[in-house]
Amino acid sequence: MNAPPPAAFSLPEHFKPGRQIPFPIQKFALERALALALRDTGDSHHLDLIRGRRIRILIDDIGVDWCLTGTWRGIRLLRDTRGAEVTFCGQLREFVLLASRSVDADTLFFQRRLQITGNTALGLSCKNLLDAVDTERWPRPLHLLLRAAAGVFNPPPSAL
Repeated sequence: MNAPPPAAFSLPEHFKPGRQIPFPIQKFALERALALALRDTGDSHHLDLIRGRRIRILIDDIGVDWCLTGTWRGIRLLRDTRGAEVTFCGQLREFVLLASRSVDADTLFFQRRLQITGNTALGLSCKNLLDAVDTERWPRPLHLLLRAAAGVFNPPPSAL
């Protein structure tokens, strides 16, 4: 098993926004961010694949435990994670690298830096939805923020 490369930046142990930020604020921010990120996929078929399904996102190091579902209005965040059909689990670093497209999803899964449990067919549908998102069309500040975060978590070899 390959160990993840060392991070140039580590989060404080007490930093758990998933537990410290009230759920309604998390819900509002995540749903708006996802609506923005997915608005230009051009193919609603991808969202149809997750409509009515429950997808759990567990980010251990920051205390995030979300359950997402697709609805006719877009993706919604649920408080209750019970009944999730598929779970994606990892550290914040891996999710940032995935969102910024700094590291391929398959690489993160094969290196066991991200784990998937449950309905793997649904997990593949989620991965395909992610692949359909054109991050270059995101607003420039969001794009720059993700790239900067990826640089913090995945510095070039010369920076280590």
